[in-house]
Amino acid sequence: MESVPSAPFRYRPPELGDGIVVRPRLLAIMRQRFERRLVVVVGSGGFGKTTLLAHAIENNRVEQ
Repeated sequence: MESVPSAPFRYRPPELGDGIVVRPRLLAIMRQRFERRLVVVVGSGGFGKTTLLAHAIENNRVEQ
């Protein structure tokens, strides 16, 4: 059986670069994600879904 190479970008969040838009209201909502079993982030392409989730993960690391 042939092994399939893993795609590392699918398993780690993107790095946050300079010049990104910080959205405090959305980050506050994301802090409540542990109170829910499922969180769905919906938006059109280019509206910052991945950046929001990367921020939420980064904030989670800081808060530990």
